Order: sequence, then structure tokens, then C-alpha cells
Amino acid sequence: MASTSGGASCGMTDKDIYEELCVDELSDVPDDCVEECESSDSEIGYAIDGRKPNRKAAQLVYTDDSDSEVSDSDGSLVKDSSVTWSKIDLPRSLEDFQGVAGITNAPVICSAGTDLNKFGIPFQNYPEIWHFSDNESNSESSDRLHKIRPILAYFLEKFKTVYMPKRDLSLNEGVIPWRGRLRFRTYNPGKLVKYRLLVRMLCESETGYICNIEIYTAEGKKLEETILTLLDPYLHRWHHVFQDNYYNSVKIAENLLEKKTRVYGTIRANRGLPTEFRHEIKSLKKGEYAFCRRGEVMLLTWKDKREVRMISTIHNSSMGEGKRNRWTGDIQKKPTCILEYNKYMGGVDRADMYLAYFSVLRKTMKWTKKVVLWLISSALFNSFVVYKTLNTTTLAKGWAKCEEGKSASSSNDDTDGRRERPTQRALRRDNPARLEGGMVRHTLERIVGYGKKKYPSRMCRVCSANKLKKETRYICGFCKVPLHKGQCFTKYHTKTKYKNLW
Repeated sequence: MASTSGGASCGMTDKDIYEELCVDELSDVPDDCVEECESSDSEIGYAIDGRKPNRKAAQLVYTDDSDSEVSDSDGSLVKDSSVTWSKIDLPRSLEDFQGVAGITNAPVICSAGTDLNKFGIPFQNYPEIWHFSDNESNSESSDRLHKIRPILAYFLEKFKTVYMPKRDLSLNEGVIPWRGRLRFRTYNPGKLVKYRLLVRMLCESETGYICNIEIYTAEGKKLEETILTLLDPYLHRWHHVFQDNYYNSVKIAENLLEKKTRVYGTIRANRGLPTEFRHEIKSLKKGEYAFCRRGEVMLLTWKDKREVRMISTIHNSSMGEGKRNRWTGDIQKKPTCILEYNKYMGGVDRADMYLAYFSVLRKTMKWTKKVVLWLISSALFNSFVVYKTLNTTTLAKGWAKCEEGKSASSSNDDTDGRRERPTQRALRRDNPARLEGGMVRHTLERIVGYGKKKYPSRMCRVCSANKLKKETRYICGFCKVPLHKGQCFTKYHTKTKYKNLW
């Protein structure tokens, strides 16, 4: 192991054994969802007389706490390979991306009125008559999506062939709102959309283009199988896949590395971390980090307010500069893998954002219509990404207007006729140079706001220190502190203590 500060190994309590070995299982069932269905005993697969094991029974399964054994994803004890992990760091792995990104020879995703008519979607008629499969031929099918399988396969084939993504991909979850009764509907009380259908999505990190999807159907499919199904069209090309801690594990990272696909993201403590490494990171202080490596798989833990655990088959343990702290003004240093994870992980979130701009979803009694409407909306968004790729100088309507307004509000260049750069937040601490150099360097500037307020204002620093709630439209250009003209401005730059002046 390697760390910036050493730590002694300590014993594990019963609570640690339960949390690290019994809480999580590497399966396709989402940990934050509860199925709203009547599942059979064979589907649930309980190990103790067909009944759900309680906490005490679960603890009895893992009685050995030796450093040579840890829990596997299926709940069995396996030998810990911590002896193969080392503290020797390697250079960053950067193989040449072997894919061909961009538009293929068939830049048409769907043609309304022609291709979709064969699936029974006449757009000139009412949606009440939509139907997507032959019930007689699929009456004995075990596929829970057989009612939409033809059109789902059509869209997926178009998504995969029309546009080839760039190197960086992100894998995460999306949702289709649905409150009706359905066997594979999921429920999460902590989300805005509590009742929904869960969709695994693989998107391009830069544009959010939806490359592949898989709808969760509660059939007990293993999580590793789901990941390989989504990534299958893009394996053996040295893509970089960004995943969160629900999808990552040491076993999955090594498996994808064999298929010439690199992965990195956050990881849970019970997904293959060596026992010694888990003991070592308990002694880390804020700003410190520890790492270990086995071949090209690197595990890194950085301590901020909490422990941030990362796994990567790309990076080494080098540090980079993050954002400036808005309270102290200091630039925070973070591991490079964390900086790039924050930069490229939002591909699925970007796609969800665009789908929410102009949603085509409508209230319906049939879940099949809701899913097909979501697929059509996804196809429209992918068409917009293809349009932007082919037309770099012109703008389309709709999404492009939202994108234009977003880029205009975030632009820092005020020479092209757009709005000025917004005034940064005032630091909590006073500028140490506020009393130096006389009054020459200190000039008042107008505050530029973020929103539509014509005359933005902020609380005056001197008035606030003297318990007066008065706002000003000016800020000191050097100290970056809002001040009133005249008395407040003068006292702030001449008095050592400007509190309790009146």
C-alpha cells in the first residue's frame, strides 16, 4: 500500500463485518428501489427455507474475520488476493482510441409515416390505437418486453449504427415515469419521480448521445451481464467508460480490461478492496490519499469531508488542481482521476436534461405507449446531436435555442456583444492588502448579476459588520467586496477595525 500518512491496522467490529460484507450484493437489482410486483419464491431466491434472512442470520453467515478471506458478490467466502496488490505506481495508460467517431453512411434515425408505420404507429391518427406486436405469436413468450420488442430493437439498431461515439462514455441510470401497476415497476421514495421504470443508459460523455439502453425487467439478471450487454457494440476499441459506485468492482474492471475497455469511477468498500487497504485508509486525514495497484487496476482513496474511493484502469496517483475555494480563494488539489470523473461522468445527466426540455410524454393507461413515447423522444434528441455534428455553423430550433441561451449566460467573453461576465462572490475573509497602497488601486465597479435583475445588489460589508441591512450596487474591483460609495468605502480601506463605528 502507499499513502501520504501511515496508519496501524485495527480489528473489525461486528458492525463493520455486517456493513462491509452483508449490505450489498453485486446483482442487477437496484439498491435504492423496491419492486412493486408479486414475485415468486424462485425469482427471489432466498437461501434459508424460502424466507428472507434477518440481520442475525445474515451475520452468522460471515463468522470468519481473518485477513485472508473476504466476501464475494454471491455471498461466499473467497481468498483475499491482497498479497498481489503493491504500492508501485505506473504511468498513465493512454492507448490510441481504435474507434471511428462521427456519422456513418446512414444518417437517418427514423422517418415518421414510413418506417414506423410497420409497427402500427400512424402519426396522423390518435395514439389510442397504437399497438406494437402480435399478441397471438407472442402469447407464450417469456420476454417481459415482448409487447414493444420490435420497435425497441428498431430504435436500438439505429442508435448503434447512425452515429459512432467518441472515446469517453458514461454508464448510468435513467427513468421513465410510470405510476400504473406493472411487474417491473420500481419505487424510490427519495427521488422526485418515485414510481418509474428503470433504464440503464450508455451515453457519450461530451454530447450525451444515447448509444445503447436496457430496460430493467426484474428477471434476476446479474449486474456484470447488464454492463457487458450495454458495452458489447463498443468493446475492443479502448473506450473509456465512466461508472458510479453501483456498477464498479475490481472483478468488472479486470474483465473489461481483458476486452480492451478501460473503466474508472467511484467504488464501494465491499467491491474487492483489499483488507489491509481498508484498514489503512481509516487513518487518513483531510487532504491525504492512499492507493494500491494490481497490474493496471488502481484503487485510490482521497479524504475530503468524507472518503472518496476510486477505481481506475487509466490513471496513476498523480494530483491536479481543482476549483478555487470560494470562501478562502485557495486552489484545492485533488487526484487526477477524481477531476476527470467529475468532468466526464455527466453524459446520461446531459441526455436527461435535453429530454426534459421538450418532453413528448403523455398520460396514458398503457405502459407500452409511455415507453415508446420515451424512445421517440430519445430518437429526436439523438437526431439533434447528429444535426449539430453535421451543421457546425447553423443552429436548429428548440434544443439549440436552449443551448444558445445556456452558452450565452456562461460566456466569459464580453467582446462579442453578449452579456458581461458576472461578478464573483465576495470572500468571507477580508483581503490582506485592503489597507496597503493608498486608495489608487481601489476602485468601485458596478455589480453584474447572474439573473434577469436589472440592478443587482449585494449586502455592504461595512454596514453588515455594524448590524445594518443595507445593500449596494457597487463592489471594490481589487478587494472584491461590496461597499457603499463614500463613507463605507473610505472606512473599509483606512480603518483596521471597521466594526461598531456607529
